Amino acid sequence: MGKEKQTPLTLEGLVDYNEKVFLPALEHHFATKEELQEFRNEFSEFKDETRANFDAVIGKLDLLLTEKDTQHYKLQKNDQKWQLVSRKLQKHRIITPKEADEIAS
Repeated sequence: MGKEKQTPLTLEGLVDYNEKVFLPALEHHFATKEELQEFRNEFSEFKDETRANFDAVIGKLDLLLTEKDTQHYKLQKNDQKWQLVSRKLQKHRIITPKEADEIAS
């Protein structure tokens, strides 16, 4: 392996190196104004779409939670009604205590 003789860098050599090697390499690491604006536009569209989807999910979740609360309230009222009916039926000896326990469970 022979060593090549290196010559001192001239201004012309530096310009040539910058045009052929350095500047093209920078293009892979930096964005232009147009590329940044395109990215901003795409991000804005993504953000708007994400917000719309999030709002839809929140709306559905709110509806489900309301339905769950309503269903819980109805079940609670139904249980109270059957407890009352069961006590009254037992009191008037229409059903036996065993039958009242079956209704309660």
